[in-house]
Order: sequence, then structure tokens, then C-alpha cells
Amino acid sequence: MKRNVQQSKFMKRSKVPDYKDKRVFGVPPIINVQRTGQPLPQSIQQAMRYLRSQCLEKVGIFRKSGVKSRIQALRQLNDNSPDHVTYQGQSAYDVADLLKQYFRDLPEPILTSKLTHTFLHIYQFVPKPQRFHAVQCAVFLLPDENREVLQTLIYFLSDISTAEENQMTAHTLAVCLAPSILHLNTSKRDATSHGLISKKGRAKPDHKDLSENTAATECLSHMITECKKLFQIPQEMMLQACSSYVLADSQPLPLHALGVNRRGERVDYCVYLEDNVQCLLRDMAEKSKGWHSVAGPPHTELAYKKVGDGHPIRLWRASVEIEAPPTVVLHRVLRERHLWDEDLLHSRVIENLENNTEVCVSLRLCGEKFNNSLQKEDGDPAHGISEDDEEESLSDGNFQVKVRLSGRLGRFPDGVEHTGVGEDDQEERKQVQA
Repeated sequence: MKRNVQQSKFMKRSKVPDYKDKRVFGVPPIINVQRTGQPLPQSIQQAMRYLRSQCLEKVGIFRKSGVKSRIQALRQLNDNSPDHVTYQGQSAYDVADLLKQYFRDLPEPILTSKLTHTFLHIYQFVPKPQRFHAVQCAVFLLPDENREVLQTLIYFLSDISTAEENQMTAHTLAVCLAPSILHLNTSKRDATSHGLISKKGRAKPDHKDLSENTAATECLSHMITECKKLFQIPQEMMLQACSSYVLADSQPLPLHALGVNRRGERVDYCVYLEDNVQCLLRDMAEKSKGWHSVAGPPHTELAYKKVGDGHPIRLWRASVEIEAPPTVVLHRVLRERHLWDEDLLHSRVIENLENNTEVCVSLRLCGEKFNNSLQKEDGDPAHGISEDDEEESLSDGNFQVKVRLSGRLGRFPDGVEHTGVGEDDQEERKQVQA
């Protein structure tokens, strides 16, 4: 008796793309996060800042084409020397076309290949009264890094559309940008893009293509118009989250129950800040133990140490010499952040508390996020200390994510400044810009 034995075939492992030879264009947001901590390259953020601050009045921006040779030169500069890119004196239309190329050349649409069809279907089949809630829910399904890039882009386009001088409404911008952002009608993409690409060689788009292009334009235009509400958590979703046992431990703490001291005891914010000040003073000592030096940027001493709190996150310390009195340095850091932080859009003090402590809020460019911080300034002339404990929230400031970032700043009388910031362990060998 003969038996037919069928041997199982091993599945071919898909090849992971290699982005080592790419720095800006063609690099997905998740790779940017792994490299720099931000999903959008600094040079692309800089292009948005340039257009927003100096080119809002340019008629037909994103509609009129730039000069191909100049655009190519800017692109090469971004890919070869992204840390030395400057757009001063450049044509607004060249920079605008550069931005369109950046989003068009991403490996997949910023809405992701899986969800782009969902966004299009919302504007093809969902009744108008339910569209906003549907697209809002779809936005929350995006990966964090994609949603942050989308929010930065949509807020930027909203600023462009509100400048009447350029004659570019939200709808006009959507007509010009939707094909690049959603990767429509791009024949160079392969067939894995969920049918969003017109067939190569087709003379005219069919009904499906026209329907998808119309839906894409309506989608992007609606996002731009409703950007202030789009990235807010709906009230009903917040109520569901509050009653969920999964998020029971993620509710924001009241001020009096802010922290835990080094012995693991729950303490109020005054004791919490003082405990961190004493910890920082010990870390500032020249003979402090446990620090491991690593190569850093020029004129900067960089070191890290493991923290025994059970979390796989290391504490990083950067030391730089500043030729200025300590009081001037501290004033520049706390009160004049807009002079050195290009990503800062707005900041203000919400409330002054006792013992030189204050609650502040700041709005940053990338992701348009509010950072709520509790700051304490120590008036000791020998050890100037500033404590800054931040919690990031979405644009309305109502929903606070679980990740807390703590920053500490100390200054020696001789002008040497030390900062300590928590960084993920996988960033250990990355050069951290001071």
C-alpha cells in the first residue's frame, strides 16, 4: 500500500526593511522614535516652523509648484546633513513641495496601510452626522507615533488654512495634499496597499478611484476643520474608561498625594520634591557612585546609572559648562524657555504654591501636547536646584497618559550645570543632545 505523505512547507520569513542608509525620507515614524525619541524628524519640523512663521501669506502655498532642482537640493541636504538644515531664504513653494514629498515617500501612509481604507470608508458610507465620531475613533486606533505625526500635520495645515492671504482653505489644501498623505494614485507602490493605487497604464480612473479620491479629500478637509476636537477624548469614552477596572490605577493623583519617597511611603508633593532635591544633590557630587560615562556630544559629559526601582529604565546625566552666573542660567531655563526651545508654542504659570513651587503648563509643537509640570526652585546659593515633574496629556489637557517624565536640574557655583533625565534602556548607546 502506498501512502502519499505531504510534507509541510516552512513559511518564508518576511524580510525586515533596513533603514540604515536612510535618515529622513523613506523612514517610518517608529524608526524615528527609536533613533531620536520623536516620530517626526527635526528637519521636517523645522520646515513646518518656517512655513508657519514666515510664509503664511504666500498665495497658493501647497498648490503652486516649486522648482524641481531646488527641491532636490533641499532633499539631499535633509538626507545628508539633517542636523544642519536651514530654510531661511528658501522659496515657500519649494519647502511646501518638500513636505509633500516627505509624506508621499513614507513606506506606508501616515494613516497606515491597514487603516487608510477604514478612513476612506467612513467618508464613503457613514452618514454625515456620525462621521466625526467614527473618524475620531479611527484616529485612536492609529499607532501612537503615527497619531502624533498626524496631529502635528493637521494642526499645521489648520494654521495655513486660517490665513486668508494665501487663499488656501481647508478643502483646497485637502485637494492638493490628500494624494500625497494617503498615497493615492501612486503607481510605484505594490499591490499590497489595499486597492488604493490605480493600475499602471490605466488611461482614466474608474468610479472606484474617483470615489476614493473624493472620500480622501473630504476626510482630510474635515480633519483640518475639526482639528481642535479631533484629538480630544470624547466625554462618553472618558466615562467608560473611568469605570473600567483596566484603567482604575491610571487616574490622575491629587496634588497632596503626588509622590512616593525613597522608602516607598506615600507622601505629599512637598516631601516628594524635597526627597528628589536631596537625591539630586547626592548625584551632583563629584564622587557619586554608580555612574558610567559614555561618549556624548562635544563639550558635554554624558553618563548613566541603573536605578534599583524595578523598572528597566536608566537615569542619564548630562553636564555642560556655561559661562554665566547660576542665577542667570536658572532664569533662562525656567522663565525664558522660548528663547532656546524652538518646539515651544506657549507656556504659562497656572498657580503659585508655597516654598517657591509652582504649577506650569506648556504646549509643544510636535504632537501639539500640553505638558503639565510641578516646578520647585531652591534658593540655596551653593546648590541651585530646579525640580520639574511632568505629565504629558492630549491637546485638551483632560486625558493624562501613564508615562511620567521627570527632569532635574542642578547648578554648581562655578557655572557647571548638571541635568538628569530618564531615558529608555534601548537608547543607551545613542548620543543624547544636551
